Amino acid sequence: MKKPKLTQTRIKLAYAIAIIADTGKFPIFAVEATGFLAIPGAAADFAMDCFVATAATVLLGFDWALLPSLFAESRRSTTVLVAARSIAAPPHGGASGLGAELPAA
Repeated sequence: MKKPKLTQTRIKLAYAIAIIADTGKFPIFAVEATGFLAIPGAAADFAMDCFVATAATVLLGFDWALLPSLFAESRRSTTVLVAARSIAAPPHGGASGLGAELPAA
């Protein structure tokens, strides 16, 4: 992929996209932190990361130094998705692991 010519406009637009995306992550983080809607929150976070990475690559060009951060971001989102899935009720109808079951009275 050929690197585009860097101009002040491209750099400012990339910064603006990054700032808007980071500001938009605060509500997503709040939703994830409460545990309510954790899976959609992680999915929205991952989608936003993919959008910003694509926009930055188009505006500024690809750089190998950015791959570790992409891996770290996708790893965190994947961890949230897997953890949230393990909390869900098991298919056999037993306890979900969220707390002890109360004995029958």
